[in-house]
Amino acid sequence: MLTLDVPLSAELDRDWRFVAALPSGGMVVQAALAEQLLLLDRELRVSATLRWPELPSDSEVAVCERTGRVALHAETALEVFELSGRRIHRLEHGDLTPAAPCAWSADGALLWTIVPGAEPEAVHVVVIETATWTVVGRRRLAADCRTYTSSFVVLADPVEPVAALQAVLCNLDGVHTAYLRLADGQLSPIFGSDEPDEDDESADEELLADVRPSGGEFLTVDIGERAVGVVGFRPLDQARWLEWSELAGPKPTGSGLAEVDEGRWDGNGVGYLDDDFLITQTADSQVLVLRREPLQLVAQVDLEGYDFEPFTGWDIYRPGASSRRRPLSWFAVCGPGRIVTSDNRIYDIGVHLHR
Repeated sequence: MLTLDVPLSAELDRDWRFVAALPSGGMVVQAALAEQLLLLDRELRVSATLRWPELPSDSEVAVCERTGRVALHAETALEVFELSGRRIHRLEHGDLTPAAPCAWSADGALLWTIVPGAEPEAVHVVVIETATWTVVGRRRLAADCRTYTSSFVVLADPVEPVAALQAVLCNLDGVHTAYLRLADGQLSPIFGSDEPDEDDESADEELLADVRPSGGEFLTVDIGERAVGVVGFRPLDQARWLEWSELAGPKPTGSGLAEVDEGRWDGNGVGYLDDDFLITQTADSQVLVLRREPLQLVAQVDLEGYDFEPFTGWDIYRPGASSRRRPLSWFAVCGPGRIVTSDNRIYDIGVHLHR
């Protein structure tokens, strides 16, 4: 395993909050004022400023660069705006807390999201055809989870009319997941039966993490955060897993170790760095890069300005003061080969991997 020392590339304004990456390599950030969103290009120059009065600060945001449209999903309505700020569509629905993300198809022709169902506690997947703003697909995701859901995930494939959607129950008590394809006005599962099992509401065991930039594949983490897997639908049912036990070395022993626990991934810190590499964060804050094919560990990344323990696969607690001066809290992929950290620091990792 390599160790990559990656220097700081740039820093975002302290008053900005990263919202989402853009396919072109830019990103969307939210300014200190909740009603202002900024679109940044790859060089971090502001390419558009989007302002609306009374924009809910907890709205889920999705931008389609090809059409210049922005979808904002709050707890009771989905709204779509042009970059000028003109609203062009509004879909009202019952209360859904938290608000679900939404995802555009690459050409902007479809918009996927999750809304409350007509049945008490049910949530449904809906697909909107944006030429007419018509709901062209609807399917139940789960029958009894609205009150007990901590978050939703919506990932749209950039090539085909396919999406992966998920409701994550509180305290990770389980998840309800659907991999769906829209065809001839019908939403059908990619895997398994074409008909939903009305009697089976058992939770799944995988957390959705990301969609491959070129499509055809979704990235998942098992609910115990002890394995990372890729689920492909070209071909169907292709799944590959990397178990934590394949990475961990022998259990450390010796004096000065008060406690040694098995390590695991942080499920919130797993994504595609680009088409060839995955980037992951461990529960002990280390940053690891995995090769996608074959699925294997490539490098530990040490980011300038943060302090990391060498990766062993074990979480080691030593009594006394921590040796870390500045641990990493979280990061997000903000463009091909690039991440942004919780401190608004940007690092270009991909250039070091593709040398």
